[in-house]
Amino acid sequence: MCEAIHSKKGRVPDCDACTPPLMPENEDAVLIFQICQDQLLCAGMSTPYGINQVAVHEAMRLYGVEDKKNCFEKVLLLVRRVLLVTEEE
Repeated sequence: MCEAIHSKKGRVPDCDACTPPLMPENEDAVLIFQICQDQLLCAGMSTPYGINQVAVHEAMRLYGVEDKKNCFEKVLLLVRRVLLVTEEE
């Protein structure tokens, strides 16, 4: 998603500068977010405001996530953070 945002602005993202090391307890949430990142819900002229939660649940089921509640909450936090960063740019 970051690549798409930066490419629209003619920039290449510096992932090493903005992406902290991934902690093992967050691996499932990041995987599910990456799978579902194209499932953002948009209002009006494509302003994203959330993610398709059914898609998140289905991805967790397909990929065998054990702690679905914890993963779901982390995915929602990731989505909120991405949307905030997108709004700031």
